[in-house]
Amino acid sequence: MIVLLLVIFLFLGLTIVFALGKGEMLIAGYNTASKEEREKVNTVRMCKDFSKMTGAITLSLVLFLPGALWNQEIYFILGTAGIILATIIGLIYMNTGNRYERT
Repeated sequence: MIVLLLVIFLFLGLTIVFALGKGEMLIAGYNTASKEEREKVNTVRMCKDFSKMTGAITLSLVLFLPGALWNQEIYFILGTAGIILATIIGLIYMNTGNRYERT
């Protein structure tokens, strides 16, 4: 239960950092890009979209709490489904189109 709360607060903190448009160095692939490629990316928009995905994952993790408290398996199933869906939808959205190119 304590570990679950720590993970929830960790993801909540990441969601807040990304929502403020910061934390681009935490996103995989951004660090390895060349300086020229990084200058082409709208990092604020990328971080804000990433915060939506981490926020959905955080809410899905919160569903684990009643499952742990009341020993109800349905909450774990719903939370896991939410994490999987948020990840798949978020990755498809962020990797299709040229959403993050600076114009």
